[in-house]
Amino acid sequence: MYPMPPDGKDEIVLEKGTMVNPETGLQTEYEEVWIEKEVDLVPGNEDSQVVVLDFDKGVERRGRVVRIGKLCQGLLRVGDEVVAERWERDEKGGWARSKLVGREGALPCEKLLTLPAFHAIQHEGNTWTVVERS
Repeated sequence: MYPMPPDGKDEIVLEKGTMVNPETGLQTEYEEVWIEKEVDLVPGNEDSQVVVLDFDKGVERRGRVVRIGKLCQGLLRVGDEVVAERWERDEKGGWARSKLVGREGALPCEKLLTLPAFHAIQHEGNTWTVVERS
């Protein structure tokens, strides 16, 4: 990890390393740039600033949804299907999806953001377990 000059108030870090390339099966060098942003918290919601949901039925069926402050992102894999989405809280206090890759409604992001969930969320016949809340 190599710190880089900041971009405004955001810290930028360059990560260099090696990993197995899934297309070739060979150990390959890579570089990634990480932007470390300040977390924008949701006022009056101190008990739920960080929430992590997991769904795991093995390699072919698994997912995770992570909410940190005013951002929520999820990723789901079912066989060859991959779904990802991001939700953001606006200035008026509402949540809106800002990114979607794959099938709409496959992830329980909206339920996590609009319903109280302290142990689990049922979504599309699956149980998504709350594994962290703080």
